Amino acid sequence: ELIVRVDQLREYHLVHQDGIDAVSFPLSRVVIHQLPMFLRKMKGRENRIIWRLPFIIFEGEIPFYREVLASLAAQGFYRFEAANLAHFMLLGEIPEKLKATTIEISTDYRLFSLNTEAILAWRELGASAVTLYIEDDAENMSRLLVADMPMLRRVLVYGGVPVMTTKIRIKDVKGDAPLVSDRGEGYAVTVRDGLSVITAAKPFSLIQYKRRLQEMGCASFMVDLAQLSPAEWPRVLDAFARGMELPGTTEFNFTMGLV
Repeated sequence: ELIVRVDQLREYHLVHQDGIDAVSFPLSRVVIHQLPMFLRKMKGRENRIIWRLPFIIFEGEIPFYREVLASLAAQGFYRFEAANLAHFMLLGEIPEKLKATTIEISTDYRLFSLNTEAILAWRELGASAVTLYIEDDAENMSRLLVADMPMLRRVLVYGGVPVMTTKIRIKDVKGDAPLVSDRGEGYAVTVRDGLSVITAAKPFSLIQYKRRLQEMGCASFMVDLAQLSPAEWPRVLDAFARGMELPGTTEFNFTMGLV
């Protein structure tokens, strides 16, 4: 299984692309505003679309997101991704509101799944699939992939890595402008919905270990294209199909081991 993450609803055509099993869209304010224009185009493909909740939802926004989630579920969309504990509360309200509606919850890697106890905790909260932590190593990941648990375990094999999300305005940093630290490390800055997100310029990738991950028991992969221009997508998707290394990426602790 291959799930692709993108940032814009106009990329909905990916749900029709061979080799892609599902597309993940963010429930950002921009995307929510555009929903009326695109939902009809997505009819019949509800099972191939995952809506991911914002990493941070402020208390005053909860009623707004509660309505958005219920509306999507009422229109047949049932796959959602949680990125923090509060999301389980919001998503858990949907079946109660709509009666007989069943939803599917998966977890983002930021809901750490580094041991079986954590994975079973997400299951108790309503998740049926988890994304393993990107800073895990091969040995521990292998144990988690073969553990006897009624949960789908997914591996993110490519993506930009947010290092900071903040509501505080960062002095002398403008949105959508590159940033270089005192140590010469590059970062990208995006401002959306009142939050500044600083992302490492060097993306994370385990694409070169695709076959090894399959041998370890992984049958579900995620590729995050949200930080790339569409012109760069074929390069990444082709590398995934071939299991080839992408230059200029980091694998974190996969082969070095956890410290």
